Amino acid sequence: MTVVRPAPFRLVPLVLTAALVVLVAPAASAHDVLGGSSPAAGSTVTVAPVEVRLTFAEPPTAQGLGVAVTGPDGASVATGAPRLVVNEVTQALVPLTRSGTYTVAYRVVSADGHPVAGTYTFVLALASSSAATPVPSATPTPGGSSALADPSVTNVSGTDLTPWILGVVLALVAGTVLGVVAARRRRP
Repeated sequence: MTVVRPAPFRLVPLVLTAALVVLVAPAASAHDVLGGSSPAAGSTVTVAPVEVRLTFAEPPTAQGLGVAVTGPDGASVATGAPRLVVNEVTQALVPLTRSGTYTVAYRVVSADGHPVAGTYTFVLALASSSAATPVPSATPTPGGSSALADPSVTNVSGTDLTPWILGVVLALVAGTVLGVVAARRRRP
């Protein structure tokens, strides 16, 4: 004889699984993003900047901080170590004397421990008379240039599957426990 359980009892494993996914999913997607930069991603500047400034949506940690800036010839133009103040990372540059495309590559670790990396480019278009007169880069405007809205910026975040694996394991354990309880209730 087959025992038919009421519908609410059959839904318990589904409800538990859905609850675990909803609770675990936000933790897996809470990574920092680049909110703005100076020089701005995809921009053309006519005055050589003396630094690159990256502003993040949330303060990253100092652990694993790295910024590389390369010139049109592929040589590094960064000098010294990057500096972190709250949510802004600043990388000093050697005097830029060559027009062309410069590439900025960055890597920070967000407050939740996940690495956030990306690259973008800007173009330096020097007039021959301004080549030897670098000035500090402009302060980003409020909101800065959005890395999400600008197709010239690539944000790459590490994806940690641990919360998802934990959620699946917990759902399987809950389903197994409920199955054992149901099997014991069926026995006379």
